[in-house]
Amino acid sequence: MKPNTVPAGGEAVPRKPDNAAIAYAALQLQDRVHNAMMFARVFDDFLSDRTIAVAGTRMELSEDDIDALSFLSNQSRMATYDLSRAYEKAMGGEAAE
Repeated sequence: MKPNTVPAGGEAVPRKPDNAAIAYAALQLQDRVHNAMMFARVFDDFLSDRTIAVAGTRMELSEDDIDALSFLSNQSRMATYDLSRAYEKAMGGEAAE
């Protein structure tokens, strides 16, 4: 992306990002959407059987663990939603405000 230009005696005029910068940002958003979805799935797996494998041993989750995983699962889902909307907007979609 080229730097902003400053006309003589004026304020900086921001340049529009080039297509490569937009494509790179869109790929970064897409990667973050995928990561958030994967985290939500992992948390849901732990919550579904209420156990977790640690060093090859199955351990029962406490109520505090379950509450924390539920919170993290919900946060991952919200991040997935927000990032998906940002990706859609970046790709020229009609994400509602």
